[in-house]
Amino acid sequence: MVEIHDYAGCETEAYAPIVGSGINSTVLHYNKLDRKIDSGEIVLMDVGASIQGTPPISRARFPPTENFTPRQREIYEIVLGAQNAALAALKPGMMMGGQGSNSLQKIAMDYIDSHGKDKEGRTLGRYYIHGLSHHVGLNVHDPSGPPRRSNPHGPSQLTGN
Repeated sequence: MVEIHDYAGCETEAYAPIVGSGINSTVLHYNKLDRKIDSGEIVLMDVGASIQGTPPISRARFPPTENFTPRQREIYEIVLGAQNAALAALKPGMMMGGQGSNSLQKIAMDYIDSHGKDKEGRTLGRYYIHGLSHHVGLNVHDPSGPPRRSNPHGPSQLTGN
C-alpha cells in the first residue's frame, strides 16, 4: 500500500491499515492481524493516505481467491446498490444521518433491507453495523455535532470536504 500511495503522490499514511478476513472483516477498526486469510472468506481493507494534510479514504471488500461465491456476490451487489441509492439521492437539504425521508443513511438502510434476507429470512439491515460515512477533515474521524443539512453553497456532509 505504501508504494501505491507514494506513486500516487501521497505524503504519508493517514493511519495504520485495517485488514481483516472472515469474521474479523466485520469488526470495526480491527487491528490484530492474528490469523491466516482462508480461501472462501471476504477480506476487508480500510486504508488511507494523506495528501496536503487531508486523508482520502479507501475501503474494499474482496475474496482472497479469484471469485466471489454466489452469496458473496449477492451481498456485494446489495451493498453497492445501497451506496448508489444514497449517492443518487444526494442533493441540497439531505442529511447524512437520521430517520427522516431526507436521510441518506435511511435510504441506504432501506435499500439493504429490501434487497435480501439472511438464512432465517430476516432483512439484512441488522448486519449493517457501520455508518454510511463520517466527517473527514484534519483528522481521519473529525468530531461532528448534531446532523446538519447539506449546504447548497458549500461542501457536502457525505464527503466531509
